[in-house]
Amino acid sequence: MKPTTGPITILLYLLFYLTLAAQNDIPSRITERSQHFATNITKENIKEVLSLFDKGATILPEYHNSLNGRLAIGEYYEAFFEKTSTSKFSKTPFEIQAIGALYLELGTFEHIYETPQGKEFEYIGKYSTYWTISDRGEPQVMAHIWGASNYFAAENVDFIKVETEKSKVMEPVTVLEKKIEEHRKLVYDAVLSRDAKKQLTSYAKDAIYMTYYDPPFVGKDQITDYFNAHNNPDAPLESLMTKVVKVIDLDLYTLRFGEYYVEWIYEGNRFFITGKGLTLLKNSENGPLLIYRQMINHSIPATPIHQADKLRVKELLLHLDDQDIDIDAYLSVYIDDGLLVMPPGHERIRHKDDFKSYLRSERQKGHLTIEHFAHEIQSLNTIVLVSGGSTGQFKPLDKTGTYSFETNNLMVLERTIDGQLKVAKLIWNLGANEKK
Repeated sequence: MKPTTGPITILLYLLFYLTLAAQNDIPSRITERSQHFATNITKENIKEVLSLFDKGATILPEYHNSLNGRLAIGEYYEAFFEKTSTSKFSKTPFEIQAIGALYLELGTFEHIYETPQGKEFEYIGKYSTYWTISDRGEPQVMAHIWGASNYFAAENVDFIKVETEKSKVMEPVTVLEKKIEEHRKLVYDAVLSRDAKKQLTSYAKDAIYMTYYDPPFVGKDQITDYFNAHNNPDAPLESLMTKVVKVIDLDLYTLRFGEYYVEWIYEGNRFFITGKGLTLLKNSENGPLLIYRQMINHSIPATPIHQADKLRVKELLLHLDDQDIDIDAYLSVYIDDGLLVMPPGHERIRHKDDFKSYLRSERQKGHLTIEHFAHEIQSLNTIVLVSGGSTGQFKPLDKTGTYSFETNNLMVLERTIDGQLKVAKLIWNLGANEKK
C-alpha cells in the first residue's frame, strides 16, 4: 500500500520550513534593527533605542565602565543626548553570523555630533554586537562594544559618568571556566613579558581583532603585524592585571567578558589605564582555545599615576571613616602579609589577625565617629606616602561622657597588581586638642 501524507505530517513539514525560513531571515532582521538603532540615535529617541536592548544587556562604551541592564544603559544614552546634538549616525555591518544561540554583528560607524564644548566631532570607529532572539522571535542586543578607529582627544567622548559597581572576578568552577582561566593566564604572561610570538599562539588563523585607535585587523597576518609593531621597548610595563568577569557557553564557542589594568613608564613618567572587552573563543575538545573575534577599548584615558592616587587615597580614607561595617570588610583595605600598625599607647602590631583583635577590643569599649584627611600625598614607584590625620569623637558604652580627639597620621600604601592601594604601615598619635 502506498503511504499517504496526512494533515499532521503536512503541518509538521510546514512548521519545519517556516522555522527554517525564520532562521534564515534573522540576519536581515538584525540588519534592519541595527539600522533602526542608527536612525534613533540620530533622532535622539531614547525609547526606541532602549527597545532594541535585551533586559539584561551589557554595553561597553569607550571611556566608560561597562553598564549592565536597561536602566543603566538608559541613563548613559539620556546623558549623551542631553549633552550633545547628533547630526549623523550611520552603521555599516561587514559580518553577521550565528554563534550558538546568539548572532554576532561586526561593523563600522560614523557619528557626527556637537560636543558639550560646542565643537563638532566626527567619531569614526568600529563595533561588535551580540544579538539574542526574544520569545517573540525578535533580535535584541545582549552585548555591545564600540571604539574609535583612530586617535582622538578624550574630551570628545569622556563626558558621561554613570555610577557603576566594581565588577567581580569570575571564580572558575566548571571545566570550561577553568580552561578559560588557563587561557587568560597564557595571554597575561605573554603581554607582561612582551612576547608577541607567544601571544599570537592564542589567535585563530581567521581571527578578527579590534583594538583602540585602529581599524579592524582581519586575519592572523594583520594581527601579527600589529602586535610586532605595538610592543614598545621604550615604554616597559610596570604592572598588569587581567580578569574574567563572565563567561557564556555557546557550544562551539565561548563568549568572555573581561577587564584589564595596565601601568607603564614613558619618558620618566608613570601612567595607567583601565579597559574591558568581549572575546569570542573557539572551543575544541582536545586542542587549545583560540581567539576568533575580539574587541577591547579603554574605560578611561591614559592618566598620570599621581592623579589616580589622589582619588584612590580619598576613597580609602572614606572607607576608614566607616566604623559601622563588619571588621573583615573594614580590613579589606589592609595588606595581608607584612602589615605594621603602631597605635598610641599600644605595642606594635605586626599581623593582620592581631590588628583584627585590637579593633574588636576597641569596638567593645564604645562607639567611634571619625573623619580622616590627608595633608600630603607622595606617589612613588611601588608605594604611596600619605601624611594627614583625623578628627572625631569616642562615646564609651558606659555613657560616662564623649571624648573629642585629633590625631596625626602617617600611612604607607602599597600598590597591588590591579592598581589598588592598600595600607601596609600605619602610625598615629593623639594631637594636642584631645578633650572630654
